[in-house]
Amino acid sequence: MRILIFLLASVYFLTAWPVSIKTEYDPKVHIYPQIDLTASAYPNEGIMLNWNTKSEENLIGFEIQRKIETEHFQSVGFVPAFGDQNGHHYTFIDQVNGSTEVIYRMKIVLEQSEILSQEFKIHLPR
Repeated sequence: MRILIFLLASVYFLTAWPVSIKTEYDPKVHIYPQIDLTASAYPNEGIMLNWNTKSEENLIGFEIQRKIETEHFQSVGFVPAFGDQNGHHYTFIDQVNGSTEVIYRMKIVLEQSEILSQEFKIHLPR
């Protein structure tokens, strides 16, 4: 009798379990913490990134990643977070030589996990 109950329970859980898990990033999903990133030109072919957070509980910092033209994303810096329950303002300056289109994203480093932000495409006048 125990074997029959075990088999029936196993069949139920296998059929109720999802067949696949969606892993692609959906930009409509709000991430923690919510990031509002702006960029502006900075002297000597630089870009100044500014962003604000609303809460930083369990947050360690932000790894800034950059993609130029057909390259892959590369880490260009790390900004440590305050890690408290308040929101804060951050600034990061990146030097980009001769490119007119740059894409940034952040790896948000939490105490137990990491989350990628959406991508921010920056067009520079040259």
